[in-house]
Amino acid sequence: MYPWLAETGDGVVLQVQVLPRSSKTGIAGVQGDTLKIKLTSPPVDGAANKNCREYLAKLFGVAKGQVSILSG
Repeated sequence: MYPWLAETGDGVVLQVQVLPRSSKTGIAGVQGDTLKIKLTSPPVDGAANKNCREYLAKLFGVAKGQVSILSG
């Protein structure tokens, strides 16, 4: 149904492309099999990864500790 979303035994895996240093945080759309997410934070010292985890946790209504970044 959504090529950027895969269900696993532990939860779900999202294929995302992060666009750091954007004017605001939010979903930017879908490109092929990738969900594009805009983030206001810069891609330094893990700031974009932290912001991405926080955004996805809030979006899906789960604790931040339940969101992991597998690669990136």
